[in-house]
Amino acid sequence: MVYYRTYRPMRIEELDSPRLRERLYGAFASGTFPHALLFTGPKGLGKTSTARIIAKIVNCERNAFSNISTRTLPLSHDEIEPCNQCNQCLSIIKGANMDVLEIDGASNRGIDEIRALRESVHLSASASRIKVYIIDEVHMLTTEAFNALLKTIEEPPAHVMFIFCTTEPHKVPDTIRSRCVHISLQKATNEEIVSALKRIVEGEKLTVHSDALSRIAELASGGFRDAVKLLDEVAQARSDPSATIDVLLVEKVRSVTGIDDISSVFVDAAIRQDMKALRDGIDKAEQEGIDVRSVYEAVMRGMHQRLRDAVLRSDEQTIQTCTVLLDNLLREFAFVSTSPLPFLPLELALTAADTLPAEETQQLPSRSPHRTSAVTINTLVKKQHSMRVAALVNKPPKETPASQAPSGQQRDITTSAELMEHMMYVIKKHNHTLAGVLRGCEIASMTDEQVVIQTKFSFHKERLEQHEAIDQITSAIRSITGKDMKVVVQLITT
Repeated sequence: MVYYRTYRPMRIEELDSPRLRERLYGAFASGTFPHALLFTGPKGLGKTSTARIIAKIVNCERNAFSNISTRTLPLSHDEIEPCNQCNQCLSIIKGANMDVLEIDGASNRGIDEIRALRESVHLSASASRIKVYIIDEVHMLTTEAFNALLKTIEEPPAHVMFIFCTTEPHKVPDTIRSRCVHISLQKATNEEIVSALKRIVEGEKLTVHSDALSRIAELASGGFRDAVKLLDEVAQARSDPSATIDVLLVEKVRSVTGIDDISSVFVDAAIRQDMKALRDGIDKAEQEGIDVRSVYEAVMRGMHQRLRDAVLRSDEQTIQTCTVLLDNLLREFAFVSTSPLPFLPLELALTAADTLPAEETQQLPSRSPHRTSAVTINTLVKKQHSMRVAALVNKPPKETPASQAPSGQQRDITTSAELMEHMMYVIKKHNHTLAGVLRGCEIASMTDEQVVIQTKFSFHKERLEQHEAIDQITSAIRSITGKDMKVVVQLITT
C-alpha cells in the first residue's frame, strides 16, 4: 500500500470525487462549519482521509479560518483549503496533533470509553483552535455508548468538532444522524478512478497503457483504495521496473491475488456442496493472508448474482440453495471480527446448505414463471427463515434430553446420530458458534469411555480441539448420558 499512503489526498481539490469536492466547499464557504459530520459510504472511498483534511481546514494557521473576521464571504476555494505547511497542518499529517484524536469505534465501543471521551471534550484544546474527534466505524458503538454520546453532540463546546465515519449508516441511531451533517460518499465511477490512477502514474513516472488503467478501474468496483492497491501490486510484479504495464500484466496479477476469482471458487463449491474444493480454497486464502472481510463481501456479491441468474432461469434448486447460503452468510458475518479463526464464519456459512431436512426443502413454494423475481425471492427468504428457526439446532430432539430430565436421570443413547442431536441441542443454549461447528461434523464411533468426532475441515478440528470446546462437549455428553467420556477429534482426509 505504498502508493495509497504516498498519494493520499491532502486538500479538497485533490479528492477524486467532484460531488464530494463541491459538497465540502459549499459546507465551509459561509465561514462557519458544522460541529458534527457523518461520512457514510462503502470502504475505500476516502472517508477517513477527508476527515483529516477537514481537521486541517479548521485548524490551519494560514487559511481563512485563522482570522475569519477579516474575510469577505462567501469564501473562495483557495481560502478554505489548508496550507499543509504550518505547524498545525504538519502535525495532523504526521498523526502527532494532540487535539486531533482518531478513535476506532470497533475497539472503543463501550460506554466507559465514551464516558472518558465526554470528560475530555470539555478540556480546552492544547495548541489548536478546534479539538477534532474522528470516530471510524462509529456504527460499532453499543446502544449505551451512543446514548452517552448524544448529550455531548446536542450541546457541544464551541471548541469541539465530531467527525463520524461508517460503512453501515443504518446502524447509527436516528438520534445521532439527525444531529449531524450527513455526507454520503458514492462509489466512484471508472472515469474518476482512472483520473486518480493517472496522478500516481505521473508521480511515479510509470508507463501504462490506457486500457490497463481502465481494467484496473473495472476490477476496483468503485473503490479508490482497491484500485490504487491493485496498481501498486501490478507495478511491483514487473521484472523490469521500466517495463510497460498492460492489460495482460493486470490480468496475470489479478489471477493470483484477485478477490473476485477466489470468491468465485467459494461460490461454485458452496452451490455444488463440494467440500474438498471449498476446504482447499479456504486453506489457500488463509495461507496467502488475504483479507477475510473482502473475501466475505465478494462471496455475498457473487452469491447474490447467482440467485438473480437462477431466478431468470427458473432454476428452483439453485434458487433454494443460494437463498439458504445467503441467509447463512448474513447471519455469520456478524462473527467475522470476533472469531479466533478468521475464515471460520465464512466456512460455517458455506457448508450449511444441507441444514434443512430433505422433506422440508421439498416444501418450498414452487415458482410460477408469471410472478415477479422480487416477490419470488421475498417469499423464498421468508419460507427459508421460518424453516431454519425450526431446524435441528434450534429445536429440542424428538425425545426430551437428559438435561431437562429430573436430576439423576440420564437418557439411554443408542446411536451416534442420537447423541449428536442431543449434544447440539444442549450446546446451542450456551455456545451458538460451537453448535454451528458440530453441525458440519459427525460422530464416527462411541463407547462407554470415548466419543470420536470426525470433520472434513481443518478449521473445525482446530476449533473443536480447543480446551474450552472440549470441556463444553464433555459436559454436554455427561449431562446427556451420565458418563465421563474422552472426546477425540479426527480429520477426514479422503
